Amino acid sequence: MDRRTEILDAAGRLFSQLGYHVTSMRDLGKAVNLQGGSLYAHIASKEDLLWAIVNRAADRFEAGAAAIPADLPPDERLARLVRSHLAVIVSEIGNATVFFHEWRSLSPARRAQIQRRRDAYEAHFARDRERRGGRSVPRGEPAPGDPVRACRR
Repeated sequence: MDRRTEILDAAGRLFSQLGYHVTSMRDLGKAVNLQGGSLYAHIASKEDLLWAIVNRAADRFEAGAAAIPADLPPDERLARLVRSHLAVIVSEIGNATVFFHEWRSLSPARRAQIQRRRDAYEAHFARDRERRGGRSVPRGEPAPGDPVRACRR
């Protein structure tokens, strides 16, 4: 593993555990056995690390959605979208946590870029939900929390 990847992985772990604002460059340097100032030989800024982590997670989420054939029935597409989404979270829990919680710490221009990517990703789910007639559960199934559903268990 190259040094930059090691730094990104450590930053992802620390940002997800401590939060972006709480994590210091000293914390990060200690995690990768570098002096805080030496990190800047490998990265431009702490925000650049956050940007790289958030983009890496967004890439994984988008790749999973893009790999699902568009011609599947909407119920199957939604099921695969959910499985893909959860697979990214499970395999990249640190980066996914940063993606969900710390992206708001980006500068306004970068935050807007990520918001557009998030909107496009979420549109996959909305599109298939609309194709199902706006139903969030299969036709004939009771809604979550429905007492009939509880009785069927």
